[in-house]
Amino acid sequence: MAKASDVIPIERARVTRPNAAPVESIASKLLAAGNFWRRSGNAFYRRQFGLSITDVHVLTVLAARAPMSLNAMADECGIDKTQMSRAVKALVQRKLVLHSKSETNPGELSLSLDKAGIRMCRKLKPAAEARLVSLLASCSEADIRSLDTLFDTLIANARAVAETETAPPSRLRKRG
Repeated sequence: MAKASDVIPIERARVTRPNAAPVESIASKLLAAGNFWRRSGNAFYRRQFGLSITDVHVLTVLAARAPMSLNAMADECGIDKTQMSRAVKALVQRKLVLHSKSETNPGELSLSLDKAGIRMCRKLKPAAEARLVSLLASCSEADIRSLDTLFDTLIANARAVAETETAPPSRLRKRG
């Protein structure tokens, strides 16, 4: 996981890209793009499968990495534990996700796909791939590789910053 010290300072970003758009504009564009993708994804997956974009994210992550704890799933999806708990509860009720006590940490839930969840993922994969091809149709392969690398960096930086912003004050004093 990236540390706060790994984050590129805004001043350095401006020095290396003097003609870059103001940071506020970049943040606004990033949020707008994410919101449009989420809104269209919600409409698509609800219409096709009766699932939200968060449900799809949970299912596809579990298909790749189960078993996972609720905390690890929330962190992977970039949402808070309360929202993840609600999403998982609904998926458990629909018999798409199984939850059980973790073998390594009895106070934690271990999440995996139910048989119906596995079947759902088999249906989701081609639809999600076709949707992504459509969303990225105007991008070159080089653009897509650059975006992939850039988003990995942005996510790592955001996690590092979020860690310092949500850390208890006593923890921050020890670091600083």
